[in-house]
Amino acid sequence: MPRFQQRHLSALGAIDGAYSNVTQREAGGDKSVTVDRHEKAVLFDVYGDDFARTSADRSPPTRPFNVIDLSLGSFAAKELAIKYPKESGAELRLYFRRDSGFYPESGQVWFMFRRENEPLPFIGSCSSALFDSITSDDDVVKAVQRDFALDVDDDVYQKLVAAPEDAVVPKEYRAMRYERSAAVGREALESAGYACEFDNTHETPLSAVTGQPIMEVHHLVPISKSAEFRCSLDVLANVVSLCPNCHSAIHRSTKTVQVAMLQKLFGDRRAAMAAQGIDLTEEGLLGFY
Repeated sequence: MPRFQQRHLSALGAIDGAYSNVTQREAGGDKSVTVDRHEKAVLFDVYGDDFARTSADRSPPTRPFNVIDLSLGSFAAKELAIKYPKESGAELRLYFRRDSGFYPESGQVWFMFRRENEPLPFIGSCSSALFDSITSDDDVVKAVQRDFALDVDDDVYQKLVAAPEDAVVPKEYRAMRYERSAAVGREALESAGYACEFDNTHETPLSAVTGQPIMEVHHLVPISKSAEFRCSLDVLANVVSLCPNCHSAIHRSTKTVQVAMLQKLFGDRRAAMAAQGIDLTEEGLLGFY
């Protein structure tokens, strides 16, 4: 099983980790994966080599893990069974559990890593394509992956912000992957006077709904990073009004343009964000993009 390289560590905010492909035998047999020496290094740093040895069929003891979903950028503490299945030998096995969120399929990548100051190890699985794109050191590949993650629900969110407050929201649109309040978005647009906060000379057509220039809302610290903060990111201080061109540019333009936009917007909002508990440096913000 390969150990994490620097690109994996950087992408996942890890200090150590390893990954491997799930075999057909593992996915179709007893629903467990072999914990190789690199994963053992991760586990032993947290738990020591204190795992039960039993060849019995009864349920093995469990340990807590942060089960992470890379497509959402979120994780939750779950219990997973782990044991030495033989009375002697070094084979250590970790067992899947569907309700834990860790239930990899054959051909997928499964991975384990540690983060500094996090008491539990992280574990997860995903397609090899997703894993490779998220951990790529190619800026173009990472930008495409970011767009796929954003576009799943951002269009729905922008429509909800622009909709009348008493509009009936279709059932399938009520729960977005990253929870954001349309009311907060509307307040951000109103506070900005329906102007682009990067450049208020940017003009757009009037909206048929609001009668105001068409603007979109953008979270400076992406809402998908909520797990890294103890406060809500869906607050007025973190939400800016942008014209559609600037909103597209801040997600899809070159690094030079993107950095210039973020520096300007963050400079205007830094104090207000810190007052709401979103306290980070410019470098920290840029690292999210």
